Amino acid sequence: METVTAKQIHESFDAAADNLVNAANVFFVNYDDALKVIRDKEDEATDSIYTRIKEDVPAIPFAEKAKRLKSLGFTGAREAAEFTRLEKREKNRVSKLWKLYHKTERVYTRQIDALKSQKEDFDLVLYYRKQYPFLKFITDEQLNGICKKYRLVYSGVNNYTGEVPDKNLKEIEDTEIKDRDLRPTIYHYKMNDIDHGSVSFDCDIEMYKSDVKEYAKKLGHSWVQWDSISVLIKRDYESLYIAAPKSHFKNLKLREKMGFGFFTAVKIQVQPAPKDPIVFKFVKGGVLIISKWGEEANDPALTVPELN
Repeated sequence: METVTAKQIHESFDAAADNLVNAANVFFVNYDDALKVIRDKEDEATDSIYTRIKEDVPAIPFAEKAKRLKSLGFTGAREAAEFTRLEKREKNRVSKLWKLYHKTERVYTRQIDALKSQKEDFDLVLYYRKQYPFLKFITDEQLNGICKKYRLVYSGVNNYTGEVPDKNLKEIEDTEIKDRDLRPTIYHYKMNDIDHGSVSFDCDIEMYKSDVKEYAKKLGHSWVQWDSISVLIKRDYESLYIAAPKSHFKNLKLREKMGFGFFTAVKIQVQPAPKDPIVFKFVKGGVLIISKWGEEANDPALTVPELN
């Protein structure tokens, strides 16, 4: 049977955070070159297509006579009909090349957008490392992956029934995260109309019913009269969260139905999960780990070194 210790779990969280920072540093070293490579390839590809669009087409010897014939209505005459066929073929050739040109532009635009999106993600990683040097930042995917691996779940601290050591309580109390960095709560709105059925959408703004109607109009639902409007909190990202063994929580069934936390346990044979809570806060782009405790929590390898 696999033995899992608190140290292993804490190291997994710390390693995930450190790997993100390392990946960000490597990314920014290569970012300008990577962007230039994509743009150079785009220029080369689109220039090649544009050259084909503008290439000289062999003159049609009877073009002048064909135009005169067509102007007088002789559209079925041999020269006129052949000129029309060749003219249409050229228009189709150019049209296809323009479609290819714009398609090529879109392909490279998506690549550039993806690279810029990565840049925004890594900008956040380095921002959090600088702004909160004593906290570890990881993504939602990393959080869920670690919880899945070690059979942990996470939920609001109000559902946690375990102990909180004084040292960690003080650590949590002393941690301040700027409002601008916090991830907003997601609200789920559902509106019912007798004649047209129901419409629902998610939004990170808590609205009065009159505001919901106006917001729905912006989404193209102005035809609905709204016989009833309901709202519920779909993702409470503003609360303090804690990851721990499932046995340390209450009311998990209710919260699981509401979609809170990570509740899928991996079916592997392991010893009972150690007492290793991880307290964190959701921020834009991921989570900041505020405090952790357990038998190995004071190991120097698990802490962020003090800065001079």
